[in-house]
Amino acid sequence: MRRTQKNRRVDLSSSAHAPADAPAGSAAPPSELHVLNRRVQLLERTVDAMKETGFAISRTLELQGMLVHIMDTVRELMDCDRATLYIVDSERRELWSVVAQGLES
Repeated sequence: MRRTQKNRRVDLSSSAHAPADAPAGSAAPPSELHVLNRRVQLLERTVDAMKETGFAISRTLELQGMLVHIMDTVRELMDCDRATLYIVDSERRELWSVVAQGLES
């Protein structure tokens, strides 16, 4: 499963989704190859984002900028509107939001 815009889930293994080239209104199940291609595309996108984030982390020592970059990448990969990174202070029993994105609206 993966997240699409507005936090809807799409089950890529389900046969309920017609391939992109199927006629409108067609309930034809996607071929196994179509499902595998979609999975591979998602995995390639994830690996590329992880590599790019690793390079970005290695180029900076500034923690806040690094966390913002990581959260941007996670939010993009998960196709979600908002993301928050929390830090737990166990000694004080406090929860801190370090990076909050998508709260502009």
